[in-house]
Amino acid sequence: MPFSERGAISIFGLSLPLEDDSIIVASATPALSLNGSLAGSLDLKVEEIAATDEVAARQAASLATLVSVAREFTAPLAANTANNGLKQILENAKVIANRNRVVVTATLTPSLLASLAQGETAQPASSPAPDASK
Repeated sequence: MPFSERGAISIFGLSLPLEDDSIIVASATPALSLNGSLAGSLDLKVEEIAATDEVAARQAASLATLVSVAREFTAPLAANTANNGLKQILENAKVIANRNRVVVTATLTPSLLASLAQGETAQPASSPAPDASK
């Protein structure tokens, strides 16, 4: 993986409890919900296939601890689109071990998706460069 440093997977200098030769499958799918407030949500899922059930259990426990710590560190962040999105993902993220699999799931709500879309389109248009030939 391109995130591998010295045999460990690192993101922003933080080593994750994953092997550098891990098989990881990620997906994003529309949520199928009968709950009207969650209609239009996006379900995120990242699954690692570990070498053994014991390795998966150990990695799931370590990742769950990292998610909990990240929740605490992001709590005081200012309210803006990026921070709110990160907080929401961390708040509803779940980490489980299922046999030799480590599964991390989270849901992006329609309100967050809408605010992310508005954040993208609400950027001020850059003004054209002045014509230097005049």
